[in-house]
Parts: sequence; C-alpha cells; structure tokens
Amino acid sequence: MESKGHSVVINGKKVFYWEQNPDKSETIIILHGFPGSHAGLADLAKTFGEYRVIVPDLPGCGQSEPLEQRHTLEHYSTWIADLMEYISLDQAVVIGYSFGSRVTLFFGAHYPKKAKSIILMNPVLKVDGLIAYCLALHCNIAKLLPEYLRHKWLYNGIYHRVSHAIVFKSPDMERRRQILKQGSLEAKEIDHRVAMEIFDEFYHSDLIKIGQHVVIKSLVIAGSSDKIVSPYSIKKLAENLPGASVRMVEDSGHLFPLEDPAAVSDIIKSWLEVNI
Repeated sequence: MESKGHSVVINGKKVFYWEQNPDKSETIIILHGFPGSHAGLADLAKTFGEYRVIVPDLPGCGQSEPLEQRHTLEHYSTWIADLMEYISLDQAVVIGYSFGSRVTLFFGAHYPKKAKSIILMNPVLKVDGLIAYCLALHCNIAKLLPEYLRHKWLYNGIYHRVSHAIVFKSPDMERRRQILKQGSLEAKEIDHRVAMEIFDEFYHSDLIKIGQHVVIKSLVIAGSSDKIVSPYSIKKLAENLPGASVRMVEDSGHLFPLEDPAAVSDIIKSWLEVNI
C-alpha cells in the first residue's frame, strides 16, 4: 500500500496533504476535526486500500499554513476546491469528522460537481452538547484574556485531559493513551487566531438547514452516546438532508472514528459499494 506526504504551495501558502494509492480510480478526501491534523485519521485512512485517499492538514492545522482570510467554512471550502484543482482532481467522495464534517457539509452544498457524495462522521452542527457548551465557555473566557495568554488557556493540558476523559468510550486504555497524546501534539500546533475564528463561526452558526441545499448522496454516522453532538441535532439534520442515510452507532461517542476506525470503515465501505 503506497502512501506519501506532500508539501506544496497553493495561493502562496504551504499546504500539506497525505496521499495513499495514487493510481486508484476512485478518490476519497478525508477532513480531520479541530484541533487536529491528518495524523489523527491515519488509521482510518489506511483501511481504504481500494481507494485513492487524500487527507490534508486544513489551513492553520498540522503542517498547513493559516489562510490570509478569516477561517470560515466558505474559505475552507474554497481551499478544498483549490487543492483539488492543484492536484487535477475533478471529483471525490468527501468525508469529514467533527469540525471536518462542517466543512464537508458546506462543501457538498456549494460544490456539488466536485463532491461525488459526502459522509459526515459525528458532525458538529451547533452548540448543543455537554462538551460543546463547555467549549463555548472555555473560548468565551479566552476572548477576555490578553493575546499572549490565549494560547496557554485554549490548550490547557488539564482541560483537554478532562474533556477527553468524558468523551472516551473505548475500554482500550492503550488506544486512549495514543489518542490523547496525538491530540495534545495537534493542539500545540494550532494558531490561536485560527482557533478563535473557527470558534466564532461555530458559536454563531447552525448548519442543520444547510442540508436543504445538498443535492448529492450523503451518509451521516453518529454515536448514540456522543457528548458533543446531540441525537436531536442529528435527527434534525437528517430531516433536512434529502435522501440521506443515517447510521447511529450504539454505545459510541464522539471519538468513535478514532477509537474504532475499522468499524467506521466497514460502515463507510458498505455504503460506498452501493452509492458510487
């Protein structure tokens, strides 16, 4: 299985993306959560051996530089379109996890000719889960702090350990340790300007109704025990996504795609077999 990291310059900014199986005919793009990078989804990406897989570091995350503009869903979606044009990719299945699902949903609504279909894993649609409310409070406090203190506050190690302890569902302690370690590394690399701009849009927007503008096939995967994404928001999204397939996974939380990538991959591949 051939895989490689690429560091390129698009619109004057450094862009990093990880690629697997470049010669395969069907392409999947996977968008990570926030804070995050391609590395957090590597185990999931590697399960798609029959597809070309591209996992970019979104702007301001991992090894990709921040945008010149504000970090909004519109600008992230344009960035994905620019990346596809740069690598001469006309169309792909786009999969998003958590924050990446927000970008994926927006991209699917505005670039239907480029997104063959979309898959949303634990989509964060609005502030309505327990941890989402805690995050809102955490970021609102950051706004009141001097700029030089914001990064330390936003990525306080104790806060992240406590929040992860709540959202973990896997009994595999080694897997938990790996996820927590990777999450801490990714958080330290985030520019606080990027974090605050992403949070501002998240806090003030509800993406449920944007589903009405999605005309391509879609799959929503969510955990029944997710403390960040409420089952109610998933239900309302499904009502607004014409013809969407929804898979609620029992006893699974927000980190399900990281905790059990093989199980998520099986769900996705089964759906893709009949939908592309």
